[in-house]
Amino acid sequence: MNEDITKNLYTTPADNLFKMFIEKFESVHNKHAPLKELNRTEMKSRSKPWLTKGIRNSIKTKNTLYKESKNVIHQKAFSDIKCTETV
Repeated sequence: MNEDITKNLYTTPADNLFKMFIEKFESVHNKHAPLKELNRTEMKSRSKPWLTKGIRNSIKTKNTLYKESKNVIHQKAFSDIKCTETV
């Protein structure tokens, strides 16, 4: 490719030389530093860098405990309703 550029340096229009440079640059860039696609979880964690792994684990535990307590409250309320119906 270098031979093509140096051989045709004075006969090739500047815009074509620039296109050739950009193509070469992009091919080298993609070879040595390719873009990495992130999945949904990685995107969320990168968008909020102040949420450390420990904080995320605490949030997960809090949400789990909340769901469990909500279930217990519903069961208690349901049993209270059943008790009042039988009376």
